Amino acid sequence: LCFRLPQTLGCIGGKPSHAHYFIGYSETDELLYLDPHVTQPHVDTTSTADDMSYHCDRINRMKFSGLDPSLALGFACKTEAEFEDLITKLKKNLPSKPMFEICQSNPFDMRGKDVAHHDVLTLDSDDDDFEVV
Repeated sequence: LCFRLPQTLGCIGGKPSHAHYFIGYSETDELLYLDPHVTQPHVDTTSTADDMSYHCDRINRMKFSGLDPSLALGFACKTEAEFEDLITKLKKNLPSKPMFEICQSNPFDMRGKDVAHHDVLTLDSDDDDFEVV
């Protein structure tokens, strides 16, 4: 469903210790992806150099069945109307066991609360390398 929506940017996920950026799917039930670990040297944009290095030689594919369920989905809406359209389409097409849910409000409202003194958040000596922001 997500890849059929115009607001979809793609998703990040893949297999444990091997993430991909999924940009679409094929008719043969395969996800199409870019590998974010493949890099190229910096290009001087002021020159008129050949831009062929910006393109992939082949399309990377992965079976849906090989996908780890831990994913990050990306959506972008330019207007409130596009956002409402996205929410309507997602709610209408969510399967009986959806991978996410859509809420009318924050499930846990932190507005106006002092996060440092909240009973859900605790700090111990193991947290020395991290800072609660």
